[in-house]
Formats: sequence, structure tokens, C-alpha cells
Amino acid sequence: TYGPTPMHSKSLEVLSHVLGAVYFTSWSLSFYPQAILNWRRKSVTGLSFDFLILNVTGYVCYSTYTLAFLLSRRVQAEYHAGHTGPIPVDPSDAAFAVHGLLLTLITISQCFMYDRGDQLPSRISVALAACMWLSIIGTCVAAAFGGLTWLDFVYWLSYLKLAVTLCKYIPQAYLNYQRKSTVGWSIGNVLLDLNGGFWSFAQQGVDAIDDGSTSVFTGNVVKLGLSILTVCFDSFFIVQHYCLYPQPQDKATKHLISGQSDLEEGDD
Repeated sequence: TYGPTPMHSKSLEVLSHVLGAVYFTSWSLSFYPQAILNWRRKSVTGLSFDFLILNVTGYVCYSTYTLAFLLSRRVQAEYHAGHTGPIPVDPSDAAFAVHGLLLTLITISQCFMYDRGDQLPSRISVALAACMWLSIIGTCVAAAFGGLTWLDFVYWLSYLKLAVTLCKYIPQAYLNYQRKSTVGWSIGNVLLDLNGGFWSFAQQGVDAIDDGSTSVFTGNVVKLGLSILTVCFDSFFIVQHYCLYPQPQDKATKHLISGQSDLEEGDD
């Protein structure tokens, strides 16, 4: 923590709730453009399956992490034993995490319903996800038998989510590079995701000022990391979409990728 006395300002509290609503709405809506694009094209070509495998693992971790902080008295007690201030998770964090998990599962189901060309998940992503799941099981067993605290287990889930966010976008960026195209990857998803990351970071800053404590950052490293990584990767995708691989505008190409073009013209 740092020196300033907590302000507990009503106006800052209201501002925090407003920012929370804005980032929650932006991040929640960011899942829909990709699902809608897949439905309109009746195809998931251009969407990295490695991204989806890692993403669903990350959201299982993040959902469990947020719900544990909000619902588990043991986790809350273990947290307060070493930290001052309120728990570092808001109900909006949990709502976003669970919503994100459900929408990711829906997007994965589309991979079995629509044309996917010759795309398959890579062995690397499958192996990485398997290692993460084994570590989840191992730390859960250790916590159950007293080798770790449940707070340690919950924090481990948050670190896994952060690790997923660090690497999950790389396969999609590489796929765009291989295809020299972002067709099949919704720019609407990217723009909403970027907006959510910015306002999530802003909310944490407001909370830190209001509480007079950096515990909102140190106690919830995953949320801080998610915000920073989201802004960085989404900025790169914007460069890919608008600068490196701009979509061709001739009528023949528009006809071939009409599902993508129609939706993304509405997003741009």
C-alpha cells in the first residue's frame, strides 16, 4: 500500500461503477461479432482453433477465480489475512467471466457446425492446454489436502488466465500472417475488446485512488495484466486489419466474402 489516506469519495465510487459497467458491456459485447460473423458466413475459416482451445481454458480459470473470491468465505478470509482493503473482485468481473465462458463455448460449437476447411488445432496448443488442466487438478488436490491454501489455488488460476491471455492471440496473429488476410476474424471483436481493456484499467486506477491503496492492483494482478495485454494485442490486430492486410474492395471479392464484408463494414 502507499501513503495517502483513503478518500472513499461517493463521486469516485459512482465513477468506478460507471467504468465497470462500460468495460463489462464492451468486453461482453466483444464476443458477439465473431459468433455472428461465423453464422453469417456459415464458416469458421480464418478463426484460429488454437485461440479457442486456449481461450476456453482461460475462461474456466477466470470464472472459477472470480466466483471463488465472491462466494467463498475461506478464500475471502485468507485474502484479508494478508491484504488490507476490500476483495479485489467485483460482481461485474464474475458476470463477465461466466458470460465469456458461455460465448466461447458457443463459438467452439460453431466449429463443429460450419465449414472449417482444412483447419485443425495444433499439437502445441492441445499439449499446452493439457498441461494447464493437469496443473489445475494438481493444485486443487494440494489445496484439498492442506499443501496449499485455497487462496493459493485461486491465485494459480488467475496466473493461468494471464498466461493464456499472453499466448492465445499469437496463433491468430500468425494465422492472419500466413493467410495475408484477416477475413474470418472479426474486427468488431477487436475494437470492442480494446475499448473494454482501456476502461477496465481506468476503473482500477479510480479504485486505487479512492481506497488510497495499490491493493486493487497487487491483489488482482490478473485483471491488470488482462487490461494491458488486451490493449497491446488488439492494437496489433488493428494494424494487421487496416494496414498490413486491408480487405480488397473489388466486387468479385466482395461477393466471395460477403458475409465478412457486410459485417465488418458495419463495424469499421
